[in-house]
Amino acid sequence: MNRQVHKYLLLICLMFLVVACGTNTSERGQPNYRVGTEGINFEFITFPEYDIQENDQFDVEIEMHNAGAYDANNVVAFFEVNPLNAVTFMDKGSEYTNQIRYEMGFKGRSEEFPLGDVKALNIFQFQAKELGDYYGNQREVTFSADICYDYSTLATPNVCIGRKSKNPLDCNLDENNEIRFDYPEGQGSPIVISTVVQKIRNDDGNIIPYFLIEVDNFGEGETFVNNEKVGESINMAGLLKENYVGASSLSGEEAGSCRSSNLRYDDGVLINLQLSSYDDSKFICKNLAKSWSGKKMFKLKEGHAIISCDLCTDIIDGECKGIDPKQTSFYSPLIIKLFYNYKLTLAETASIVSADFEEENN
Repeated sequence: MNRQVHKYLLLICLMFLVVACGTNTSERGQPNYRVGTEGINFEFITFPEYDIQENDQFDVEIEMHNAGAYDANNVVAFFEVNPLNAVTFMDKGSEYTNQIRYEMGFKGRSEEFPLGDVKALNIFQFQAKELGDYYGNQREVTFSADICYDYSTLATPNVCIGRKSKNPLDCNLDENNEIRFDYPEGQGSPIVISTVVQKIRNDDGNIIPYFLIEVDNFGEGETFVNNEKVGESINMAGLLKENYVGASSLSGEEAGSCRSSNLRYDDGVLINLQLSSYDDSKFICKNLAKSWSGKKMFKLKEGHAIISCDLCTDIIDGECKGIDPKQTSFYSPLIIKLFYNYKLTLAETASIVSADFEEENN
């Protein structure tokens, strides 16, 4: 009897596993980690759930979770208390140093880390100061944290390279002269390549496939760049080294630039766009921002951007040389990569109360 019960229980467990593993998978049956619109999330896992009495000591701890599909080379947490004179930092060293925490190499979701990296920042230890006559029996204190990190986004639509016609050997576009790729599920990142539309034009026998790439900020934070730096330079060490001019080490001053007063957000922020397809393919893109580095950079406006890019076999004197009309059409992945900085803010409020306040409310 027990064996039969065990068999039924095992069968039920297997059914649950099949259902669970059958969701959100790739065509090969493997989990698809590059979906969703989250990057690095964080929360207070230790925070006073009660009124804090003056002179009491208490802890605040933050946990970070890389719920996205990409690694972050650097994560900076800047912690603040407002008003600062309401508490005393118990950690050794200066208060400025105690306010900053760093994490290097923060893994995203993958076969190695199916749920993504989870890390707890060091515990912030405080002591509530006496209220005194000026503040009465109660004082509100806000604990906030800014998390800044580097991140990326990848989309790979399988596009058609060649001439358009109804011939099954050519690129068969729809009635709108396009092939549309929509990504409502995202790519496992807060900045999402939401739509790619392929079109083909014929400029006097010069056949040019071109792409309208829509980018949206679907996350809860914002892209940013350090307002004190110039152009595309980035303040965090090792951050997108192949795309930006960065510092050689992560100093407290640079990490402190995660503070809101030092940052410029979406409309003024450059996002790096990289495109590739088959061998020797080249791209000319419109709606880009000026870039002293010569790299393809664009800006979000109200969290949205559309970039138009022509695919060329060569670029001669700034002109796009298209596909040979006699060439057999073929399909090739269009590899679209975005690189950017992202910031989230978290805040919680607690009350510091006097002993008299506690007695009056008990």
